[in-house]
Amino acid sequence: MKILQYGNEYLDSVLEGNPESLAYLFYTRIAKWNEPLVSEDECTYGLFNDVEESIKPYIAFDLIPAALDILHSCKKPSEIDCALWLLLGLVESTETTEVPPALKSSIQHINEIAKASGESQINTVKSISEYYRNG
Repeated sequence: MKILQYGNEYLDSVLEGNPESLAYLFYTRIAKWNEPLVSEDECTYGLFNDVEESIKPYIAFDLIPAALDILHSCKKPSEIDCALWLLLGLVESTETTEVPPALKSSIQHINEIAKASGESQINTVKSISEYYRNG
């Protein structure tokens, strides 16, 4: 899991809920690998698996606005794809079906971003919506 070493210096701070560290981690990782999934050594994993596996649910919930800020700052489809996967990972890590207010208020804009970016992004937004419907 070589890609996960990039930005690792921000991981502890992210796990403590620091939104700036989440942004630094995101931009450091996508500078090295700008796809949400990584395949290496006969293994496939997400670009932010280490965050998803270690973060406490309430901290994931609190970081969703920061993930939305990251998403809104992205311009390229590949960046948007990675930002949506980060958002999805945090949503799933919350372990709750309570929709964070920041997400609720921006879901229409997120759908517009996804539609303008491509099928992969549309599917990720569908997965976010389905999480709340099925949870």
